Amino acid sequence: MDDLAEFLAANPPFSSLAEPELERVAGAAKVVDYDAGQEILDAFETVGDDLYVVRSGQVELWTSASGDGGPADETLGEGAVFGQSSVLTRATVGPRVVALGPVRVIKIPRGAVASAFSSPAGVRLLAEDLSVARLRA
Repeated sequence: MDDLAEFLAANPPFSSLAEPELERVAGAAKVVDYDAGQEILDAFETVGDDLYVVRSGQVELWTSASGDGGPADETLGEGAVFGQSSVLTRATVGPRVVALGPVRVIKIPRGAVASAFSSPAGVRLLAEDLSVARLRA
């Protein structure tokens, strides 16, 4: 298993995938670097085509379109996943994500992530997302 597949295997929603599926997902992914302050995703403006996993560094995430300019709702670090709401719904439902410092992310195209979200770890991640959203409401 290559390094990228091993990293994904250690993090939900990929942790429940069999090795051949992990290799397929990793093969479709690309690693991208962002500078501090650079916008990585604004899924309030555009439907997300990719799922993101933080490889290194930290990002700030806003879950509300009105959060522009205010403090971030969350700070995410290594292994955190974002962009799943827009990727799975194909709607402009957020989030907005900005690099807090230098950050490296793994971008995985929509077509390569469906199996991850139908796995036990993927379902658990989505359930956690719903719980957090309800707490904020």
